[in-house]
Amino acid sequence: MAAALREAMLASSADVNQLGLSRWGEIQVSGQTPIHGGPQELGVYNAMQTVPREDGKREVVSGTSYLQIVTFDNNGPNAVGVLAFSESSNPASPYSKDQTQAFSEKKTAPVAVHRRSDQGRSAIPAPHRQGIGQTRNPLMPEQNIF
Repeated sequence: MAAALREAMLASSADVNQLGLSRWGEIQVSGQTPIHGGPQELGVYNAMQTVPREDGKREVVSGTSYLQIVTFDNNGPNAVGVLAFSESSNPASPYSKDQTQAFSEKKTAPVAVHRRSDQGRSAIPAPHRQGIGQTRNPLMPEQNIF
């Protein structure tokens, strides 16, 4: 078993070297954007599924969709997050690659955390309601915490 595993690893290394690639981000991509993560079957928490491309790279087709980190202090919860894939499939849209690039660079942005009022109505201030229910997510890559 160990010999077969070693042989497979050497063959894979030879394939990667032949392509002139050396980093995982040069191999696993979304379009031209490097994507971290790997197969869930290998125990990778940031799971990404890929398919081979003609150029030897692996195109991400599914996997992690959203990451959120929540901390708590004396004022309550604080959250940051990022979408793994951008929201627009229109290449001309400014939102076609913004979140994918932020995910690639491991950048997060603050996520608003609001409590509901005791009457069941939203306690979100009016200026922040305008983006709710629209397709554009208000996250913007502002901070790198990784």
